[in-house]
Amino acid sequence: MHAPVFFLGLLSICAQQLHAAPLAGRDSAASVPTYDQPEAAPIDLSMSFPALSSRDGAAVSIDAIAQSAADALAKNLKITNDQIKVSHAHTSSGIHHVHFVQVLDGVEIANAVANVNINADGSVLSVFSSFVPTATTPSSFSASAGISVDVAVLKFAESQGIATTDKLTVTQDGDVYTVKGASFAEQDIKASKKVYRKGTDFVVCWDLSVDLGDIWRNAFVSIETGEIVGVSDWSSDFSDATYAVVPPHKQAPTNSQLTKITNPWDKNASPNGWHVIKGQERKDLYGNNVAAASNPDGSSTQTKAGVLALSRPSSESLTFDYKLDDTQDAMDPTNINAAVTNMFVATNIAHDFFYNYGFTEEAANFQFDNMGKGGNENDGVLATCQDRFNTDAKSRNNANFATPPDGQSGRMRMYVFDRTNPGRDGALDNGIVYHEFGHGLSNRLTGGGTNPNCLSGLYSGGMGEGWSDLWAVMLTLPETATRATNVDMGKYVLGGNQGIRRYPYSTSLTTNPHKYSKLATLKEVHDLGEVWCAMLYEVLWNMVDVSGWVKPADLTASRASGKGNADMAAVLIQGMKLQPCNPTFIQARNAILDADKALFNGKYSCAIWKGFAKRGMGVDAQNGGSYTDNFDIPSDCSTVDPVPPKTTSSVIVSPTAAKTSAQVSTQTAIPVPTSAAPTSAAASTAVSSSVVAPTSKPVYTSSIAPVTSSVAYTSSVVVSSSKPVTTSKVATTSKPRPPKTTVVSTCPHSVCSTGRKLTSTCSPCAKKVCAVDSYCCNFWWDGFCVAQAEYICKRTC
Repeated sequence: MHAPVFFLGLLSICAQQLHAAPLAGRDSAASVPTYDQPEAAPIDLSMSFPALSSRDGAAVSIDAIAQSAADALAKNLKITNDQIKVSHAHTSSGIHHVHFVQVLDGVEIANAVANVNINADGSVLSVFSSFVPTATTPSSFSASAGISVDVAVLKFAESQGIATTDKLTVTQDGDVYTVKGASFAEQDIKASKKVYRKGTDFVVCWDLSVDLGDIWRNAFVSIETGEIVGVSDWSSDFSDATYAVVPPHKQAPTNSQLTKITNPWDKNASPNGWHVIKGQERKDLYGNNVAAASNPDGSSTQTKAGVLALSRPSSESLTFDYKLDDTQDAMDPTNINAAVTNMFVATNIAHDFFYNYGFTEEAANFQFDNMGKGGNENDGVLATCQDRFNTDAKSRNNANFATPPDGQSGRMRMYVFDRTNPGRDGALDNGIVYHEFGHGLSNRLTGGGTNPNCLSGLYSGGMGEGWSDLWAVMLTLPETATRATNVDMGKYVLGGNQGIRRYPYSTSLTTNPHKYSKLATLKEVHDLGEVWCAMLYEVLWNMVDVSGWVKPADLTASRASGKGNADMAAVLIQGMKLQPCNPTFIQARNAILDADKALFNGKYSCAIWKGFAKRGMGVDAQNGGSYTDNFDIPSDCSTVDPVPPKTTSSVIVSPTAAKTSAQVSTQTAIPVPTSAAPTSAAASTAVSSSVVAPTSKPVYTSSIAPVTSSVAYTSSVVVSSSKPVTTSKVATTSKPRPPKTTVVSTCPHSVCSTGRKLTSTCSPCAKKVCAVDSYCCNFWWDGFCVAQAEYICKRTC
């Protein structure tokens, strides 16, 4: 009931009455009474309050508003002002919320509460109260005599079946008592004296707050008798659930095998599990994040009611265990139930993963209940599979996701693929489900939740496809994956021989040749998406190279791990929030760089640049036009050398007798004067390298690290030998170390490089280069390594 005049609306205070099972390893607790919260009745507080601003225009304080509300409530309920106490007051969005507890002889009545809600103009929005009329309260009672608080704690433990010999200690700070030493509690137990209303009786109690780990009890123990008069649980408990599904971090089933998983939800993202909506637990595949169903007849799925009217598996024990048989048709009843179950689980997995990386209620995610955390609710995903199979022969070989504004449900449709005989259900391919949910993510975040048209252009829509592919790949990579791992999309629904994209996603330009310049010839969003995802796949592995890797199965709970793939997810989602409506490829890349700067202080800047530059979107790449490739990276990404530059001296040692051994005992590098550095200190090093000289003239080569890489050096050597030899210098002057580059050289001797490192076994030349300087095989294949190959292998470009 809403009063016509003056105050605001929040739910009345009441305790949760969800009850956990007995603690594992303990005897079942004796039956204890639940918390009794009398219903808070609405009150018609039809009176006028003073204006909520003073004569000079200043806002009236919330404390003054609360006092006015207390006076009016006391008058209406016919109780004295000393029987009412403000427990909490705050203003939100211009509405004033004031909560009260009733007081009896100076002691709060725990379960006698009221709340008054006032509009910004001073009008009352709503009032609720479970206060007790003065006439029914006892005339007097004692709140001091009876058991002590430590005894009350032991009485509570006994009621819970907890045997303990703990020695408890008690401290007091005002009205609050702290009980220490209870080994069964996760933290110190807090207590205070309260009056507990029990029917028409009033019991003076110890109010105990006891954290038992999985459950957190609020118990009321009679001070007079030690009886447990009421217990509530502050934790939300819900039933276990078991599903037979494709393992969430694998793409698709193998040989029709499904795996049973139990309670796979993330407690941060889905604190009440996947089957509870606004405190009510359902026994089917409909929960707070998604309502899943089979829809072969093409019924309307525009509304939640429409989807709820469809068929879906249900189980009183929340056990959804259905067999999959790929030798049977996708429309086999058992296969249908397996597909709906897998779609429900995979969609929830996507919700929880994206939630932990920033797609929350405030960021316009998909939930039927936002639990007071912001955003618009009632918009969980409506997911159907086998969609229109019986009514539309064209509804095959596809999947889609429609994203309306925040507050309206996203709609996921999965279809049957007929490229195999019998056909296969797209709902059993986790990669496809993750891909489709990814559309909801990118559309909501890019549009700020309210504009669903911000990835509607050809190129921005193409990036939408690319982001979705990347999520599908990222969440289903094998645990043993490396940057050499190639990934196909959708092989299951096509029969396992090829994927649904032109090329596998790969860091090899041979396996996947997509570059920025390809955009000039592509005019379809999925084709454009392949280019964008190819770039993102490069960035992913570069970031993994920087900070390591967390297994995809652990990725949802690893936001703060600092690992490269976890940070990649965070950067991509933050980048979507930063980019403009309908971004270009360049703008989306820059938003990712900005996100890295905001989240990680630019830690991955060079890794990101190198990934995009390798695929032609370097620093000088331009929007639109010819989409010309540019492979340049920022200068600050090309001047950091993990190994210092070296100057190489070569000396021909000519023996006068067979098998003469010679040693180069000293090498000296002297900088070549330049106008910028006319003089520089020499660098020298002692070396000890025996050369067994046959009848020919062997070349002895040694290296020295100069003082700086910015100038050229000449070098000289001192040779000692067991018998007379003659020596002559060869190539005693070296050039400054060439700058590092992310682009593999086009010289013939670099064709066997893997990524940006030389593979020592791929050619005799590579083996020689790696033997002389392992840097070229362990770090970047750069100008220095090219020079080494040219000299050692006599290659030219």
